[in-house]
Amino acid sequence: MEQLTDLDLVNEVRAGDRRAYTELMNRYKEKIYWVARRMLGNHADADDVVQEAFLKAFLNLGDFRGDAGFYTWLYRIAVNLSLNALRKRHVMDYLRESELAQKVFPPAKDDPHKEL
Repeated sequence: MEQLTDLDLVNEVRAGDRRAYTELMNRYKEKIYWVARRMLGNHADADDVVQEAFLKAFLNLGDFRGDAGFYTWLYRIAVNLSLNALRKRHVMDYLRESELAQKVFPPAKDDPHKEL
């Protein structure tokens, strides 16, 4: 299978050959891992993105037109998932800071602003 192009492998997967998808994963899992790792900064989050990216690509393989290469398409999926993870991390950090602020500076019981 190593002689087959990515597009050949995609067509094999579409025809029901799951081993062809394993070959695509083996070709690109390390590259996709390092894309995610550079963006997210840690191993666990990068591993999650790799798994999600390959799953999402598999589930949406019918949408792959072949205008760009498979790796380019997979790369974009991984980048988008990494950006989503960063946004989620930012929101979670904000919520944690907000909760901490409420514990450190609880609202006054007789808050005159409540009546306004």
